[in-house]
Amino acid sequence: MKVIKGTTLTSVELARKYYEQQVDRHNDPEKWRGLSFGHPDLDRVTGGGRRKEFIVIAGAQKAGKTTAGLNMVLTMADQVQDDEQVLFVSLEMSHSGLAGRVFANLSEVDVNKFRDYKLEDGDWTDVIRGMEKLQEMPILWNVGAYNMAGIEAIIEEHENIRVVVIDYFQLMMGDASTGKRWEQLEELSRSLKRLSVMKNMTVIALSQQTREALKSITKQKDPNTMAGTQALARDADMMLIILPMVKDEEEVPHMREIWVALSRNSMAEVGIETIFIPKFARMGAPAREEIEEMPESTYQAEYWEV
Repeated sequence: MKVIKGTTLTSVELARKYYEQQVDRHNDPEKWRGLSFGHPDLDRVTGGGRRKEFIVIAGAQKAGKTTAGLNMVLTMADQVQDDEQVLFVSLEMSHSGLAGRVFANLSEVDVNKFRDYKLEDGDWTDVIRGMEKLQEMPILWNVGAYNMAGIEAIIEEHENIRVVVIDYFQLMMGDASTGKRWEQLEELSRSLKRLSVMKNMTVIALSQQTREALKSITKQKDPNTMAGTQALARDADMMLIILPMVKDEEEVPHMREIWVALSRNSMAEVGIETIFIPKFARMGAPAREEIEEMPESTYQAEYWEV
């Protein structure tokens, strides 16, 4: 077996290294501050996406995981340093499918119009505005990097990637020689955690939950309900679970609760209300108070019809 010794520091070296790190953070706080998730309440609770953190965004099928991941990518791309980039890896969509959602988000044109090729004359000005926004964003869009070797090769090629988002974890391919699928998923989970630490970046993996978890909200809040493995709950620095918003035992349309299921560096077991706008592939703003102040015709007809 190969010997892996890691890095050993003396007490003097550790003290100096940590002191210098604190000085650097004091002099350049933007370089070290966690990147905003695009939701003020979630940022306040979690501190955003920090370097060296492995974050899992989980939920049932159609819960809005991809929408949440895309929103985070677009938000974080506006915050990275000048020489840094964000990488989005899709394992279930084509470049065309990704672009349709991104254009809907940035241009506020119904995503179904892109899907069905039914853009109207009045949409093109908004589409061009969205295209111009996208072209300014330091984002790499990958389709089909199914294994760790592929993702690591992209990172080595570009060297300045600050955030990686993978959609979604259970579609990743492991080493078939390791045997059972759950063993492959465990190794993939550990590898993503190591990647965040070794490359000083934020790694975000979207994850499906088991069908058993969907039997109750209590079970769905359990971080040990990821499909195929419980390793994500062990390895993740933070796990956010997207839940339906339930009021008076009824599900509230177009609302979600982001449940901070676990967090090593911030508060946990906290629920954050958020708005889900599938028409524009958005999750987050406006705030709940703003919705309540909107005329009924505005938020029902313009935002919610899908």
